[in-house]
Amino acid sequence: GQSAEGGAGTVAEEGLMAVGSMAMALEADFTKFLDSVVPFIELGLSNVESPSVFKVAVGCVGDVCRAVGEGYGPYTESTFNALLKALEYDEDITIRPLILSQFGDLALAVGVGFYPYLKL
Repeated sequence: GQSAEGGAGTVAEEGLMAVGSMAMALEADFTKFLDSVVPFIELGLSNVESPSVFKVAVGCVGDVCRAVGEGYGPYTESTFNALLKALEYDEDITIRPLILSQFGDLALAVGVGFYPYLKL
């Protein structure tokens, strides 16, 4: 059988993939769901101990950012901080390139709203 932890990870991955797919399908219309889904996505971003969940969460951020563009602006700071914190995780170096790439997706989505984060 599957451990409870593995099962929860699978559920989280599937949920995040569904969010990403919905965002891509609805595009700008997905903006109205951001208050509900961003905390769930950021929970996945904080789960660096589970690289598979973390990687799906990173992909979900990319999908959502591409779908809603500047509509992601109000969530930039919290998502940026979650990604920045994940960079501190040393156990799995494969996540770092994903994080750096995600900073690019976030910057492209929010445009000039990303400028303050370039000063770090």
